[in-house]
Amino acid sequence: MSESSEGKKGIFDFNVLVIIATVLLIPLNLAFCGLIKASWLIILLGVVGASGLPLWALVIVQGTYYNGSTIRYMLIMLAGAIMSAYPYFLCFGEKSFKAQSFFSLAFTAFVYLGSILLMDKFKVHAYKILTSVTVLLLMIFVIRSDWALALIPGYIIYLFKDKFIRLAYYMTSFSIVFLIVGIVMYMSQKGAGNTSEYLHMIAMSGSCLSLPLVRFYNEGPVRRPIRYTPYIIYPLILLGLFFLKGLF
Repeated sequence: MSESSEGKKGIFDFNVLVIIATVLLIPLNLAFCGLIKASWLIILLGVVGASGLPLWALVIVQGTYYNGSTIRYMLIMLAGAIMSAYPYFLCFGEKSFKAQSFFSLAFTAFVYLGSILLMDKFKVHAYKILTSVTVLLLMIFVIRSDWALALIPGYIIYLFKDKFIRLAYYMTSFSIVFLIVGIVMYMSQKGAGNTSEYLHMIAMSGSCLSLPLVRFYNEGPVRRPIRYTPYIIYPLILLGLFFLKGLF
């Protein structure tokens, strides 16, 4: 799935990508944890944070090279999702701990990894697209994950990472469509109830902001790749936001 040491040369290596993507988890989760009330600030933080989603997708794709065993990699991602469940429940203020508490970004990353490993087995491009659409619909309508939309820039990265012009076209198109639809739906529903899902859509438009980093990513190997730290930091970020909410 990922390139070897003969891969594309660029400016940013794997570890830099991991660090940037991890830092961007802070504004993304801060935007939607309920601490911020002003819609414009939620959108601003969400757009900035969502720019890290394609980077996470690229990190996960390249992580198959650095982690070797796909089974071990899946177990690591599953452990991260489980560890994040209770901090996610605390941070996002659900009334009771339930199955929905497991559907954090870490769980979405686990689903993403599993789906691209499945797609790797298909040689026909159409089957890969069909798989991605099926998983996306299951996440939206069956699992009802708040972060299901994060899969879309992820699948664009997976399907077109070796064809940057097409990747940039689809990522930009996705961002523009979600920005326009999100704004229209938000304005039409403003004052009529919960508009958080439309703010999520607007935030997803930030995905295209990561294109320069994707373009200049260096696929060559790094001596000491960061493998497990982000899966520890994510629940810590959620706990930090939970305590921050307690102060206000």
